[in-house]
Amino acid sequence: MLMAVISGANSILAIYDYAVEKKHLLKEYFDFDVCPSYGVFWWLLTRMNPNEFSVAFQKWREDVRLKDLPDKTISIDGKCLRGARNTKGNQNIHIVHAWSTQERLLLGQVKTDEKTK
Repeated sequence: MLMAVISGANSILAIYDYAVEKKHLLKEYFDFDVCPSYGVFWWLLTRMNPNEFSVAFQKWREDVRLKDLPDKTISIDGKCLRGARNTKGNQNIHIVHAWSTQERLLLGQVKTDEKTK
């Protein structure tokens, strides 16, 4: 699912279509003969705890490539998700993220209450 979303999938159907299309590549890493059904992806996504996933993903990311980052450039950037609603009503959602340019790796992102300079 993560590979599909990184590749641009933005719905459960798009994740399923990605898995079907890339089945031959995924078989190299996962032991399965039949691609999981749409229902399997739906079940996993509707029951996944996003906070637990975030913690696990950050731990994995640290284990994989962050050991060499002290000497690298880290870019900080912000985005505004226009039209999205936050907990305060109809305001836009603002996200700030850190990106390692040399490693081409997203280091983390946080949602902020408001845009700052």
